[in-house]
Amino acid sequence: MSRFSHTLREQRRLWRLLGELAAGYWEHAAADRTPVVERRGRRAAEPLPLRPRSAAAVLRQAARYLGRNACHLASPRYYGLMNPKPALAGVLGDALASVLNPQLAVEAHAPGATALEREALGWFLTALGWGRGQGQFTSGGSEANLVALKVALNHRLPGVARRGLRGLRGQPVFYVSEESHHSLEKFADLLGLGRDAVHWIPTDGEFAMRPDLLAAAVRRDRRAGRLPFCVVGTFGTTSSGAVDPIAKLVALCRRERLWLHVDGAYGGSLILAPRFRRLWGALGRADSLTLDPHKWLAMPFPLGVVLVRDAQAAAAPFKVQAAYVPRDKQRVESYQLGMQWSRRFLGLKLWLAGQVYGRRAYERHFAEQMRLADYFRARLAARPAFATVSESPLPITCFTWLERPRATRRSLPVEELTRFERQMNLALAEEMVRRGWAWISATRLRPQGFPRLRSGRAGSGRPLRGPTVMRMMVINYETRARHLDRLVADLERLAADPRLRRRAARLPT
Repeated sequence: MSRFSHTLREQRRLWRLLGELAAGYWEHAAADRTPVVERRGRRAAEPLPLRPRSAAAVLRQAARYLGRNACHLASPRYYGLMNPKPALAGVLGDALASVLNPQLAVEAHAPGATALEREALGWFLTALGWGRGQGQFTSGGSEANLVALKVALNHRLPGVARRGLRGLRGQPVFYVSEESHHSLEKFADLLGLGRDAVHWIPTDGEFAMRPDLLAAAVRRDRRAGRLPFCVVGTFGTTSSGAVDPIAKLVALCRRERLWLHVDGAYGGSLILAPRFRRLWGALGRADSLTLDPHKWLAMPFPLGVVLVRDAQAAAAPFKVQAAYVPRDKQRVESYQLGMQWSRRFLGLKLWLAGQVYGRRAYERHFAEQMRLADYFRARLAARPAFATVSESPLPITCFTWLERPRATRRSLPVEELTRFERQMNLALAEEMVRRGWAWISATRLRPQGFPRLRSGRAGSGRPLRGPTVMRMMVINYETRARHLDRLVADLERLAADPRLRRRAARLPT
């Protein structure tokens, strides 16, 4: 028997053990007594063992060590960075994909896996009304955004495909809001455009892109000989959950002949819920869309999706033919739709979860998390020492501690925060995590009219960070109102601690 082989009896025993360890970890992570961030001892690096060890013993050791030295994303008191507890059906799908281990570069190698992935991608394309569209699974929203930017660049400036940027008569530029994801700046560099090609558009009081300033920036760039090719709107920003005015961006992009990509890594999954069409309906008029099912759809990492309304445009930048791959002129293969060649069976976990739970379960999931976010905001509004500074239609809330009560305390403008309020926001977020009571974060929201990182032409330059606020989001499907009650009570208790106030006064703003 091969050194890597296990008897059928041992395989079954190890699978049962893994199931017991997994269930035990989720029970531990969800317990009220378990700190959300847990650290129990450091591990000294050891050399690779010379001789084999018991698989069961190693599995138990790894599960115990990792389960006691982690930020527990499975905790209902984790209000963090769009990383939910994964749904069990998704975890089972991920495990089955590892067992089957198909190669999804070409359909001939994985006909069943390819069919299930197309079916799952079809759920999103159908919701958008993109019957002639194309979808692809990716490692996450960042890769999906990069693919979409490349599609946009080649479609709007087709000469790039053969001659590169040197064949253009000017500098290509694209537009993002000041609250957009940082990966877009990196991708301007990766695509050879340079980071100056990213033009940052100011936001309004709810941190959404301002179409009037976008239109002005496009006019200025064209007068200067630059080549606008794309606008990236956001449907649920990371810091505040802001939703850009997609319908207005659609109208502007059509008028100016620009590609509209929407980064809906978080909020875009809402397209599976027809009852919320009033929020997402305009997404169907964009040219491309990014989704991250490992965010709001509670899938295990990694799972991103890029959707393109025009299937021919989606395939054009990546269409190559490898001599050692079976040819099929009637079909665009997976490796011809993005950057990856050897690709994991990413879509199985989503397909399996969709079959197990059904669309209405996701609709109820979205509605419940929105309801809980409103509940948390109402609890804050009832406390004189706290106020919200943003109120997204999605379940993300940015809020602040108040040094003194304000007459109007819902959605307080961030520019009104005092230096000590900003310091206390940072201190409270850090102390909550340090004590393990909950995981919330501090973030910075840039108020209107805030200065830029560096001087330069209008619309360029990474925005400076704004005032520090606290941020939480309802992301775990097992979070309940009692957990939010505890969060508010814990924040009040910490804010009254004179030692924390003294420490806050020494923090940067």
